[in-house]
Amino acid sequence: MEADYFKDFETDDIYACVGPMAVNGLFRLSNPLASDAQWEFLVPNSPTWDFIHQRIYRNCRVEVARPEEFPCPLPALPEIAPGPFPDWREYFLPEQPIPSSKYPSVKGLLKSRSEERVTVFVVLFEDPYESALGDGEFHYFRGVFLTKADAQHYMDQNRSKGEQFHLRTMSIKLDREVFVFPDFNPELFDRYKAEEVLTALEAGLRG
Repeated sequence: MEADYFKDFETDDIYACVGPMAVNGLFRLSNPLASDAQWEFLVPNSPTWDFIHQRIYRNCRVEVARPEEFPCPLPALPEIAPGPFPDWREYFLPEQPIPSSKYPSVKGLLKSRSEERVTVFVVLFEDPYESALGDGEFHYFRGVFLTKADAQHYMDQNRSKGEQFHLRTMSIKLDREVFVFPDFNPELFDRYKAEEVLTALEAGLRG
């Protein structure tokens, strides 16, 4: 299997990229000098895959590696897993159903709505320095608001050179006393979980 190889500046991990920009497969070899070192297949479009892909192709935290120059032979690359693989959103949804009793204030808010559903406005923050010169671009959870105006006001009041903000919408609904998130769809570089939003919304509603 033909691949392009890279060595991480900071960890000394070796990455093998199959196809242009690893479109066909991305592997990581940790502790490459260990006698039992084995390649790890990184699931396409998973958070780990995205982190490594940015280190290689976006922020250039690697150098080209040539397998023939290593002091010991690299193990052969394993077969590429066939998939199917999880969607990006699945990494940020709850692993188990969340009962409405866990967040009583959010439950009360939804019960007050005819469809037992509310759309909230989620503010994410980004560190521009990290995006440009660090490990890559990542958007983390900062806060949740019940109106777009309140979310925009927060961003306007707190914007600085050290932070950039991104606004997302997210629906929360009750389905037989369990919270569901019918249109939850984190975008590229987003790193926030549905339960983070619930936790912050519960705290805000309680005052």
